Amino acid sequence: RIQVIDDKYPSIPGTFELYEYIEGESLGDVIENFTVQEKEKVNRDIGRLVAAINNLQISKEHLFIKQRGPWNLYFATRLKERLLAVLKNDIITEQEIEEIHTFAVQKIQNNRALSFLHLDVRYNNFLWDNKVSSVLDAENSEWGDPYFELARIDVYGLLDKAFLEGYQQISAWDKIDSECIEYKIYKLESVAFLLNVFFNEIDASDDEKETYISVFLDLKSEILMSCKGE
Repeated sequence: RIQVIDDKYPSIPGTFELYEYIEGESLGDVIENFTVQEKEKVNRDIGRLVAAINNLQISKEHLFIKQRGPWNLYFATRLKERLLAVLKNDIITEQEIEEIHTFAVQKIQNNRALSFLHLDVRYNNFLWDNKVSSVLDAENSEWGDPYFELARIDVYGLLDKAFLEGYQQISAWDKIDSECIEYKIYKLESVAFLLNVFFNEIDASDDEKETYISVFLDLKSEILMSCKGE
């Protein structure tokens, strides 16, 4: 269930949490026991659910959006913050961060509708009750480009053929261009986010870190080459 609150409601001065008991168990705890066919069906169902979430849109004239500013500027700032967080790990330089930030401002489009993005789509955030019954943990949610949602899901490893089939059943998009530079910029932000978590918040294995460092370096190199080609 998603509740959209518009600007006619007063803001709440402080941090708050909403709790509700929902029957079921974490999909992440049971998915490994599924057959290949069962897992494909689940991923297809998740694709449809994510598309339904992304189909929720907000007007660019909404007070919240006007106060936040254009999506390209907002996202580019967010990206820069993510990259600065891994600066000390010697996988990017300050100059590279500035180049990528400037490039992102130029390349991220503002012509797509602003959609509701969950931004933490992974098995542990779905409840299973003989079906995918609920999606949880929307604390990272945002209004923005659905390509950003898909790029993050891609980085999390859920963007397979079954997911895309389900997504495109509900979404108006006939084709998702995962090779466009915007998509790769979105992926870079997502990988930087994960690396910061691995380096500073959880005890990830060295193999997991190395895998994502390699993905980060490849994306960074490709984006910087595109910068120089402009």
